[in-house]
Amino acid sequence: MKEYDISIDFKEVDEYLDRVEKQLEVKGANCVIAGYFQGKTYPIPESKEGNKNAGQVTPWEIARNAWVHEKGTEHIPARPFMTKAGENYGKWQVVLEKSLERGVKMPKALLRVGEAMQRSIVDAIDFGDYVANKPATVKRKGSSKPLFDKGTLRNSVKYEVTKDDTGA
Repeated sequence: MKEYDISIDFKEVDEYLDRVEKQLEVKGANCVIAGYFQGKTYPIPESKEGNKNAGQVTPWEIARNAWVHEKGTEHIPARPFMTKAGENYGKWQVVLEKSLERGVKMPKALLRVGEAMQRSIVDAIDFGDYVANKPATVKRKGSSKPLFDKGTLRNSVKYEVTKDDTGA
């Protein structure tokens, strides 16, 4: 495993969270969701001269692709990375509880939970023990790592703090 020298300026992070927290307080934020949101699509490959399908490619939603890989199909084995990430529910709850115990207001605490949720999903993609890619897939994409081609699925994980109006 490689070692990395990383420095994070938490002052800037906290300032950003403070700004977002103020916006969320106005909205009455009380819920956090993480994963893939509808409408985000993979980039459409540039048209190449002689490509008979150029201009006819339908954008593929990242959320749909995540679902396909989570559940599997006749040709793609299930790689339940979202389910694996969800196993960290207890850790997310601790992040919320510890934040609130330290006097952090709910919207900012939910932002921290969202960050933890996002990290859990990315870690499940990076470190999950899933069925290996078939040799033809490895040849096509140049990697044996499941769930990772150009990094779009991994880099598209987002979270959002919202207001839950369902009364749940």
